[in-house]
Amino acid sequence: MESNKAPLRYFEDLLEYNKVNELKDNFIKNGKEKFEGYIETIDSSKGIIIYLNSYHEDGAKGTSIASFESTLTNILRAEFQKSKSLIDDFVLNNSDKYLQYLYHQQKTLQYLINRGKSEIMVFPVLLNLILGVQRYINEKYLYNQEKKINVDLSNLDTDQLSAFLEFSNLETVDISNKKDYINPEDYSALSFSWDSLDHSQRIDQLTHLYSLLTANPPVIQCSQDEFINAFSQRKVIHGIKWLLKGKNGDVSKSTLFYFVDFLNRESYINTVPYSELNKRIEYIFRDNKGEVLKNLRQSKNTSKESVPFGYERLDSIFSQL
Repeated sequence: MESNKAPLRYFEDLLEYNKVNELKDNFIKNGKEKFEGYIETIDSSKGIIIYLNSYHEDGAKGTSIASFESTLTNILRAEFQKSKSLIDDFVLNNSDKYLQYLYHQQKTLQYLINRGKSEIMVFPVLLNLILGVQRYINEKYLYNQEKKINVDLSNLDTDQLSAFLEFSNLETVDISNKKDYINPEDYSALSFSWDSLDHSQRIDQLTHLYSLLTANPPVIQCSQDEFINAFSQRKVIHGIKWLLKGKNGDVSKSTLFYFVDFLNRESYINTVPYSELNKRIEYIFRDNKGEVLKNLRQSKNTSKESVPFGYERLDSIFSQL
């Protein structure tokens, strides 16, 4: 089975093959070696090692705790990020059948709860992960659907877990802001992806670039939303009109390549292979009359050979990014 069709495979293996206890035993083994001669107590069931430690400021001695649950939390956090990416990839590339795929994850999450009951009672962070995936799917992809995925916790001792369920900050789930959500019907692999920490930052930076490009004399003409979509992996409807002209009075495609090459080379956008630039530019940009750009290959080659006429306007904009 392809990994993107089984985004929870790591967690299935973790619970099905008793790998939680294997990880815990390795943690204790390594702890014994690391703190040899300083260990006071070891809780083998939870993987907690209490050992003597020195506080260097005044030489006073005290005890410190090494906890397997902290290590497990870090492992789950990293694997959770991978699971989110696999879910996102499937949804974006299967707009016609992603709902069935998402609803199927409920069955897998329920299996994890049922199969991992004993491990969850010892390490509630495992439940944190399961509820995190449920929330991620519901809040990012099913928020406008009548049906949500919903796991049954009746198999667990919820009284014993009540404090966790009430006060857990779900630190491992890090649910993405809905502003990051791309409806699969709006997604386009031909648009650029502006490199930023999150979509909120992306909007701020692209809004700034848009204001620079549309200031008199304007370099482009389009709506701000269309411009942001073109650099956010979203569909472009009307396209971005490129207004810079060359010496012959025609729209300068060489300056357009100069512009995109700069963003690509300086990593303002996620790297696009040179061989793919033509089809990306053809999809996103138009001439000053709104017509599809032609003879892009020739213009791309020309832009490589020399600095195009009118480049100063773009260099001025680049200096303000």
